[in-house]
Amino acid sequence: MTGGIRSDKRIVNFVLVILFMPTTCVSCAAQSQNRTLHAANQDRLVMAQTSKNTGAEENSGAMEWKGRCSSQEEPLAQIVASEWGSRNSSGWRDLWKKVSSSKAPEIDFDKYVVACVFLGRRPTGGYWVEFGESYIKDNRMVIPYKERKSTGFVTQALSYPYRMKVFEKPVDREVVLERIQ
Repeated sequence: MTGGIRSDKRIVNFVLVILFMPTTCVSCAAQSQNRTLHAANQDRLVMAQTSKNTGAEENSGAMEWKGRCSSQEEPLAQIVASEWGSRNSSGWRDLWKKVSSSKAPEIDFDKYVVACVFLGRRPTGGYWVEFGESYIKDNRMVIPYKERKSTGFVTQALSYPYRMKVFEKPVDREVVLERIQ
C-alpha cells in the first residue's frame, strides 16, 4: 500500500512541475518557425478616437495594434516618424516586422506618428501596455504609457507584449514617450 502512495506522490509532483514550468509562447514558437501562421492573429485593427488635446479633429480615428507575442526580446519604446527610420531609430517597416510577416499598414508620416512600446520578454502572460492621454509640456507632445500586470490567474508561458498606436503629428512640436508608474 505504501508503494502505491509513493507512486501517486511522484505522479502529482511530476504534474505540478509540468503545470507550473514556464514555457515558450506557442504563438511565438510558431512565428519563429513559420511567421505566416501567426500573422492573421496579429493583424487585428482597433479603431480609437485620437485625443482632442493634441489638436486632432474630434472625428479623426487612430489605428492601434496590440498583442502578447513579438520578436522584440528587450524593452523598447519609440516614436516612429518615418517609414524607413534613421541611424538612431527603427522605421515603421522594421518595427512592424517584429509583430507580423504581413505588409506594414500604410501610414501618412506627414500627418501622423506611431508610438511603439515593446515590453520585451515577460515570464508569464497577463502583461500589457496602456497609453494615457497625450498632453503638451515644454512645447512637446508627451504620450504617457505604463506597463500593466494582471493580478489574477495568468498563462504560465513566456510573453512578449507590445502596443502600437497612431497619433496625429503636431505642427512644430517634438513627440516623446514618457513611462509612468
